[in-house]
Amino acid sequence: MKKNIEIRNSKFEISARSARGVTLIELLVAIGLMVVLTGSISFVFVTARGVFTKSEATIQVYQNARNAFDVIERELSIAVKTHDMDFFVDDMTTPNGHFDVTENCFGLDVDKPGAKPDDPAKNPADYVHAMTIYGDEYTDPVNPARRPHKSDKIYFKSLTTVRGKTRAALILYKIDTSEPRKPILKKYILYRSDLTGTGLAQDPADGSGQDLCLYVTDMKIEYYFDNVLDMKAPGFYEVPAGQKKMFCYSGTSGQGSTDADGVFSTMGFDEMGADNFGQLAARDRVFLYDAPAPWKTEYSTDYLIDSIATDGKLTFSKMGMPVPVSVAGINFRAGYLPSAIRFTLKIIDTRGMQVRTITRVVRIQSR
Repeated sequence: MKKNIEIRNSKFEISARSARGVTLIELLVAIGLMVVLTGSISFVFVTARGVFTKSEATIQVYQNARNAFDVIERELSIAVKTHDMDFFVDDMTTPNGHFDVTENCFGLDVDKPGAKPDDPAKNPADYVHAMTIYGDEYTDPVNPARRPHKSDKIYFKSLTTVRGKTRAALILYKIDTSEPRKPILKKYILYRSDLTGTGLAQDPADGSGQDLCLYVTDMKIEYYFDNVLDMKAPGFYEVPAGQKKMFCYSGTSGQGSTDADGVFSTMGFDEMGADNFGQLAARDRVFLYDAPAPWKTEYSTDYLIDSIATDGKLTFSKMGMPVPVSVAGINFRAGYLPSAIRFTLKIIDTRGMQVRTITRVVRIQSR
């Protein structure tokens, strides 16, 4: 009987010990462990989410830049080499297939490309003869005291696709800063809309341009220059703000002459520091035209270069005709293209998290 009572007491002690729960210390330890574990998980989650968001933003920036560069490279690589780039109406009384200052001309206004292209006609003094880079910059809208943003522009003639058809067009790439906090890299085009050559149109028709890349805060455009007539090292050159680089040799004040053998040389160029026709080669064309007699209107035409001497003197042929001789002064124009253009873009992602600098060199195949 006594044994049975002892057994029951033992079971009671075990049940009582099991029913008393956990102590306060044990509870605090458990809570502390839970807090540490939860914090660790939260830290890992937040870090992973930040890395994902940052990576997503980076991918977005590079994707947008790649899409823009693909368009630029496709059109710029086949740019047209010319010294009559803007559209013009050849005067039928003195037709020569080249722009003259008395003729109507049409082209994009690089500062206001949305303006109607043919109302009114472009001022002949603003005619653009060849591919041109315009150095430009603008003030930061958030912090005006900081260094200005680079916003170069490039204007050239090339082939582009308009509504499924290939068109010869004037093309302008520039940053639209009309919304300073949301700058956009845009493309503007002006093309002949009919076979007569007189109809002109933009795409889109309202002249608002095509968005190539959002949040492009800076665009620096450099051209590759190598003067084959000197020993200087070649390299990329930037166009300073407020200046322009037109890829055309010109002398518009009778700055050229030919000797008794028809060898052409210059007395000066319109552009300061021009390199004596160093960017031309045999088979390129030079337009020679009237400065006073004895240079005759019938000879105002393109001449094909046979050779270029180290001092920049040119010899020509024109369908077997000798080059007329004039020491009184000859006007001239000769367009050329650089071998490469380097673009440097600074782009902010749409969340405003990062600024990325992206560079691409576009080689011009058509030169």
